Formats: sequence, C-alpha cells, structure tokens
Amino acid sequence: MLYEGAGESIGDVKGFEQEQTNLCQHRWSPFSSAHGFKLASWFIEGKVPKSRINEYFSSGLGNASSPGYSSMHTLENLLQPLDPHSAYLQWNKGQVDDGKRTWPFFYRNVLDCVR
Repeated sequence: MLYEGAGESIGDVKGFEQEQTNLCQHRWSPFSSAHGFKLASWFIEGKVPKSRINEYFSSGLGNASSPGYSSMHTLENLLQPLDPHSAYLQWNKGQVDDGKRTWPFFYRNVLDCVR
C-alpha cells in the first residue's frame, strides 16, 4: 500500500542549520576545548557526584587548564542543550540476559516521548 507524503519533511527544525554550522566551526562545542570535553566525560562516565565535582573546582584542582566551566552548575548549563528534553524525558536502564552475558541498555518511555 502506498501512502502519499509518508516520510516527507513537514518543515525545517528551528535553529538546526545554525547548530550544524556551529558544530562544524567549533569542534568541541558546547565546550571550549578538548580538555573541557574530556574532563566532563570523565566526570559523567565515572559517575562523580555533583558535590565532588564542586569540590574539585573549589579546591583549586581545576585551575591548571580551564575547561570552560568552574562548577557542576556551569557544567550542567553546558550539557543541557545536548539533551533539551532531559527534564521530563528521563532515561531508564534495563538489562537483557542471553544466558552468557548481561547487556545493559538505556531507553525512554515512548508514551512520554509522544506526549
């Protein structure tokens, strides 16, 4: 069966073209440098608590080479545009077991996404 117009774009996403241009011009955007990106990745992947991130900066450890943020609050402000729906579309973690290994996966509630 053929559905006329199926899969066609219904319009431009506001700001998408500018965002793509910015990403091409600023490789580490929204971070100011590779150092800032790598440090944020290390904090997040290591599940470093917010209080410890703030302690890292307040103790002077973050001054050697400025990553472009100086607290968890300013880091969250940089990260927010990367996942603008995170406030109401929480990520959930599940697991699949194939009998040999357990594999983690992350998902969002599809009904919340539609809403």
